[in-house]
Amino acid sequence: MNIPDSGEKNIKNTNFPKSAQKIVKSYPTTVKGLQFDDATLTVKGVVVSTEHIDHDGDVVIQKGMLRNYFAGTYLLEHGFGTRDTIPIGKVLSLYPGDIDGVSATFADVQFYQPSSPDVHDPIPRLLYDMLKQGVITGHSIQFIPVDVSMQKVENPAQLQGKPPGEYRHINQWQLLEISLCAIPANPFTQTIRNAVDNGLITVKDLTRYGISDIILKMGNPVKDLTNMKGVVPFEETPTMPQDTEWDAGEARQRIAKWASSDGSGDKDKIDWAKYRRAFLWVDPEVDPETFGAYHLPHHDVSGGELKVNFRGCVACVVVLRGGRGGAPRGMTTEDIERCENHLKKHYEQFGVEFPEKGLDIQRIEAGVSPKMSIWYRIWEAFSKGGLNG
Repeated sequence: MNIPDSGEKNIKNTNFPKSAQKIVKSYPTTVKGLQFDDATLTVKGVVVSTEHIDHDGDVVIQKGMLRNYFAGTYLLEHGFGTRDTIPIGKVLSLYPGDIDGVSATFADVQFYQPSSPDVHDPIPRLLYDMLKQGVITGHSIQFIPVDVSMQKVENPAQLQGKPPGEYRHINQWQLLEISLCAIPANPFTQTIRNAVDNGLITVKDLTRYGISDIILKMGNPVKDLTNMKGVVPFEETPTMPQDTEWDAGEARQRIAKWASSDGSGDKDKIDWAKYRRAFLWVDPEVDPETFGAYHLPHHDVSGGELKVNFRGCVACVVVLRGGRGGAPRGMTTEDIERCENHLKKHYEQFGVEFPEKGLDIQRIEAGVSPKMSIWYRIWEAFSKGGLNG
């Protein structure tokens, strides 16, 4: 049976600072306890949460789950050290149970299937098969604690080898998300790679689900890597000095030479996967083995190494915000948002605050570096009516 909604209660989670309001817990799922329906891509018996003491020393009380903000979407959690999610299906039901006498919550989930035979989307089916085969073995929940207290635990089944004593109990909590954990461990990346190499899926399919970053973490290149179009995943490269000059044309030439097998920069000698790393966006409508497909460079080459240029990042922000002719044709609103998130991480590398939405283009450009602050002062003076005073 389903767990009924409990309704809002007074927030009493004073033990948690505001920065820690949202909590993520992960739980292993064994294939042995699951029921699979290949026709409908339905999985029954997924472990959502238990009252075992977890690695944080917490006990999540199952009867205290509230679902006021739970949308019922089944998500894929991916990324490297980040919590990135994307919908892959829906949660059909939540119901109580137990694991060796310890209270738990289970879910029945269904992976997405295209409603039309004309729609090709193999990723959900692949993830379903990986869960069925035990390649993916975990789920996670994200929630907001509502009521927390310290209570004694002596039940050996709950303790799982931990010493008896007082442990933090999350007595009431607002469920936000349920996700399939596809953090790329070696078996996961190898399975994805095999699927690409064998033609079962393409890198374009991975890009649709935002998990093309996986390819960058594999030891060797994958077939069709040059088909990874759209927004380029963030990569933390070394930084150039913040006041280093920026010339996009010259940077492109150096990048081409760096990415070519003989240092010539000739088109037929380019490793396009390597070349791509210096840019923000690859036009999906243009041949990826031509220079014209690559937009918004913000890296340069120095000492034989790819490095991020701060002024190059600033120039990209200006373009994405509508300056210098605006974003390249074909970029979607989602592409622009993802590009800005990419650039924001580079700004953090330089210890500079990312420009807020609505900031004037001139002001964005004026903040190129401390040494260029005179231009900001000139612009600010004019905006106030003159240079006097």
